Amino acid sequence: MDRLRGTVTVLLIGRLPPRELNRLAESLSLQDVRREKVGTSMRLRTEDFNLLRHLLRGSGLKVRILRREGLPFVRVKLRHRAAFLVALLAGLMVVWGLSQTVLEVRVSGIHDEGMKRQLLEFMVSLGAERGAFRENVDPRAIEESVLRSFPNLTFASLHQRGVTLDLFVVEAVKPPEIFRRDEPVNIVASCEGLITKVTVLSGTGWVRPGDTVRQGQLLIQGYDPSSGSVHANGEVYARIWQTGSGEAELYETLRVPTGRVHERMVIKCRGFELCLFQGKAPFGDYNLSKEGGFLLDGLYLPIAWEKQRFAEVELQLRLRPEEEVRRQAAQRALTDALNLVPSGARIVDKRLEYSKIGEEKLAARLTLESFAQIGVPVQDN
Repeated sequence: MDRLRGTVTVLLIGRLPPRELNRLAESLSLQDVRREKVGTSMRLRTEDFNLLRHLLRGSGLKVRILRREGLPFVRVKLRHRAAFLVALLAGLMVVWGLSQTVLEVRVSGIHDEGMKRQLLEFMVSLGAERGAFRENVDPRAIEESVLRSFPNLTFASLHQRGVTLDLFVVEAVKPPEIFRRDEPVNIVASCEGLITKVTVLSGTGWVRPGDTVRQGQLLIQGYDPSSGSVHANGEVYARIWQTGSGEAELYETLRVPTGRVHERMVIKCRGFELCLFQGKAPFGDYNLSKEGGFLLDGLYLPIAWEKQRFAEVELQLRLRPEEEVRRQAAQRALTDALNLVPSGARIVDKRLEYSKIGEEKLAARLTLESFAQIGVPVQDN
């Protein structure tokens, strides 16, 4: 009942004799009476406040209101903020309307900007455009229309993510170039190497074991002295060397928590942020953790809340173990070198070298020796 009728917590500044306190208790409904450094605090009903002031008249005590609680004070606040509540309600209605409207249309899965523009224009012709109502967009129909109209695509999927339409497409993989058996073709080197074996089935060989060749150099010519231009056929094996490099830091930075923490609440809406409590973290370096969700989840409102926790850290440099640094640099060099090795090559040897870069990094240089068939067919022009 006190919550409905309202209560006031006051501080009586000055000395309140026990006899006077008993007199007040007989006339008023007092709760939580406490002795403070500068006086006496107590909680009483709202309707008893004016009577309290009347009873203290002439006592020399000053009355200070510490806290107001209950429904009457809430009603007063709401009455003063009626315009704000109306604006808030109108804003929520506008946001709800926007949440049912398509605000962004995009295409993903391909890098060709020209193709993206064509797909966006085609989606507009199907009604999937900015400003369209979400209920009027049929993802299945649009996916089928896209695949029928763009034969170079093998997959299309339209996703509705909030107020965004995202068309994900996959392009068809082009088949490898195939030459007719009666078409003049040469065989050239796909990379540099030292020739170890040459097998000519048709055409004229231009290299032999022990020769060093460059990328693109002619290995087997599509020409036969007896019959003229032919479709060159054969295999050319070579030893090839690929070198990769990698670096690793000698020192690592440790983020040691100091125990100081700062928290704040943020409201987000399509790139805009509103901080409700506190401000920016007063720390230079910190670890940030977040938790949150959407307001009125289920109505697709693009308004989210997020609680951010900033934990201050102190940066400290530590020398890493030498074995760990060497292993990391070597692994990065190996990854770099393997990306250069032709498909199907057989690695037969490797050589690893280390060098220091200043006082902060260690560099690794890895050379892989492999054995591979380096001949590839090209059309004879």
